[in-house]
Amino acid sequence: MPPETSWEQLAGMYDGFIFDQFGVMHNGAAALEGAPALVDRLAAAGKKLGILSNSSKRKEWTLRELPKLGFSADAFVAAAVTTSGEEAWHALGAHWRGKACVWLSKRDGDGVTDYLEGTGVGLACVERADFLLCSGTNAIREGEGVVSVDCEATGDVAPYAALFSRALERGLPMLCANPDFVSPPKPGKATTYQPGHLAAH
Repeated sequence: MPPETSWEQLAGMYDGFIFDQFGVMHNGAAALEGAPALVDRLAAAGKKLGILSNSSKRKEWTLRELPKLGFSADAFVAAAVTTSGEEAWHALGAHWRGKACVWLSKRDGDGVTDYLEGTGVGLACVERADFLLCSGTNAIREGEGVVSVDCEATGDVAPYAALFSRALERGLPMLCANPDFVSPPKPGKATTYQPGHLAAH
């Protein structure tokens, strides 16, 4: 395809388009220039639009966030929107129901604290857990306790050393809900370390 191919030409060639989110539609804080207008034009032309994202949050959170960033959620076919966090959530319910995990997560917030609801998965200390769930890099939820860590900002895995050592001794697997090593920085902020960084370690 020649590099000068326009969106008008592409729209004539395809019935649908699948968008990534971060760095394509928006930067996590605001829409990228022209992106909402493009989405609206494609939807108005009858194109089927989807989203495929490696966000560790569920697709409902993605759809709720779109209007805040200048996009119409109605422009997208809900059944064609998914995230790696959504797929991990389904995997938890399908394969780990009735089990317990140590959860490496984000701090409390929308799309975070209710993530395990409906999965049938509980929390436990590493000695009683069946697996590790990794969906964030600034909180360790082990049993009843929640410990804040600064890995998201620094990339420092030292706060996880004792936990990982105990998990390895027991042969626990890890389910990683976001394969990103790092996330592109939001305007005025630094790059952040993501769950893939812990999984790789």
